[in-house]
Amino acid sequence: MKVASYQLAEQISRTDKTSVHIAQKEGCGDKRFIVKKANPSYRAENSEILLRNELEISRTLYEVDQSSEYFESDGHKYFARIFFEGLTLKEWVATLHPSISDRIKYCKLIGEKLSFLHGKNLIHKDLSPSNIVINTEKEQVVIIDLDLSSRLDQKSYFLETTQKLEGTIPYISPEQTGRMNRSVDYRSDLYSFGVIAFELFAGVLPFGSEEPLEIIHGHLSKQPERLQVFNPEIPEMIDEIVQKLMSKNAEDRYQSALGLSKDLEKCFVQFSTTGKIEPFPLASMDKPLHFQIPEKLYGREKEIDKLLNVFEKVSAGKKKLVSVSGYSGVGKSKLVKNLNIPITLKNGFFISGK
Repeated sequence: MKVASYQLAEQISRTDKTSVHIAQKEGCGDKRFIVKKANPSYRAENSEILLRNELEISRTLYEVDQSSEYFESDGHKYFARIFFEGLTLKEWVATLHPSISDRIKYCKLIGEKLSFLHGKNLIHKDLSPSNIVINTEKEQVVIIDLDLSSRLDQKSYFLETTQKLEGTIPYISPEQTGRMNRSVDYRSDLYSFGVIAFELFAGVLPFGSEEPLEIIHGHLSKQPERLQVFNPEIPEMIDEIVQKLMSKNAEDRYQSALGLSKDLEKCFVQFSTTGKIEPFPLASMDKPLHFQIPEKLYGREKEIDKLLNVFEKVSAGKKKLVSVSGYSGVGKSKLVKNLNIPITLKNGFFISGK
């Protein structure tokens, strides 16, 4: 099938938003390209925003992507870029069955690439094993599928609290579910990387289910199993790193991908040399990319308890009305939105408006 100057070959993936094809371009010899086509069922204006966003960000990140472009043909919208040679992380595990040492090494490389991304004031927001490409010959990692990526505000260094669910549900952070009343920043990517690393070493997802709400429940309230439950040969320090990455509160995770990659480098050097990893303090070289004030609510424990007690009674079938009063700006909305998580866990609805 020919589209503009591209000859599309096989389709390699499809989501509700896009379908992705391998292609060749006229005048470019044997070079291979990726052409991403917006699905007709997806809203046209959103399709253009996503594809143009990926174009801009990929050009910022990768010099090779200066040949990438956005175009329209026969009423459809497309994004094209150079094909990065290699296997996705998912394919790499399934076909090459890498050793624990290799898994640690490529976790380190992914951490370094994530540090590069964040260093450009970008967050990915949709990290998964399907959008991490590994080239074993060059020992390189490339992070792709940047359509949901966002630029961090130069002054605040975070995005506004999300009101909609974005990303791939098994890998999203608790704050990305839209049910935590927390801002989304680069530490959301670190949580997603924790889920990816858990699956890489355990062979299963930490919160596996066919029901999206059950997976969200896991992200919000469940602690992942220890990796040694699935494979006793996994070093304990790798498990400690994954547990830290998957902390529910962003303040408890690594504060930078650079600090994470430094710890993974220690692990790789020790394990590849001696076959084991001696305990060491985590995050000793970790520091926040930017100054950030914690978003935790302080000094409202009694009020939160009252709201939760009323909610429990309503959950049991009673009817209640609670009035929260106070001057403008004292934190009434922030207080009430603390009910968001318990409501979600009971399959309830949280409705707000102004």
